[in-house]
Amino acid sequence: ISSLQKKVAKNPKDAASWRSLATAYETKHDTQGAISALLKYTQLKPKDASGLQELATEYTTLADTYNTQAQSAEVASATANLSPTFLPSSSTTFGKAFTSTTGPLSDPISNANAGTANQQTQTLIQQLTQVESQAEDVFKQLAKLNPNDASTQIQLGQAAQAANDTPTAIAAFKRFLVLAPTDPLAPQVK
Repeated sequence: ISSLQKKVAKNPKDAASWRSLATAYETKHDTQGAISALLKYTQLKPKDASGLQELATEYTTLADTYNTQAQSAEVASATANLSPTFLPSSSTTFGKAFTSTTGPLSDPISNANAGTANQQTQTLIQQLTQVESQAEDVFKQLAKLNPNDASTQIQLGQAAQAANDTPTAIAAFKRFLVLAPTDPLAPQVK
């Protein structure tokens, strides 16, 4: 990787070296590094469908990672505080002592852990949302290059759906059904 980094530093317009660097990062399971290199590569070769597909796949991989991490952070947040199941009702004086973050029976360590986990969850959700949008943008580029490719249309639809872009998702799914009405996925898409 270091030799390829030196190579692209010397010649930042060498598309082949950026692609090789992306592949090296992918081999090392460095998704962020692969994305950075593929972004440079696709800027130099904006009509390379395989490079765009690879970039979209890396964004999808990163989105999956953020989603898993966000779910884990949500679990950590939920378990950081005492379970309400075992606490007295919060409408009683005794219950209020437990549920108040400043009450005499509050647990400052659990409260701090819950706050940290909540912040971590929010950050991961923001990153997830951004990456899903970036994946959708790349699939849009692919769809412009290959408007009659059913596979690209369904991938765009899925990426748009993940990014909460319903109009784009519907349009891509409709286009998929026009291009591949007998595809095994067509009944599910309908």
